[in-house]
Amino acid sequence: MIPVIDPACTACAIITARNVVGFSQASLAVLIGRSEPAISLYESAARTPDDATVSAICRVCGITLNDFSRLELAAAVEKARI
Repeated sequence: MIPVIDPACTACAIITARNVVGFSQASLAVLIGRSEPAISLYESAARTPDDATVSAICRVCGITLNDFSRLELAAAVEKARI
């Protein structure tokens, strides 16, 4: 199981990974076999993606799960500063 720091940090990690490679929510959804509304829910922290979805996001964005965890951690650190 992939540890999750906070749903909001996971949302930030998804947004960052998606934006770095230039994917829209719609294109990410198609690439990982999810709906665009599902991506929107993940990015608003209204829903937490399952492990398979996080793995798929990492795969299509060209990052490792460790990279994704670092993005979550960076978001958590930033959130703690606010």
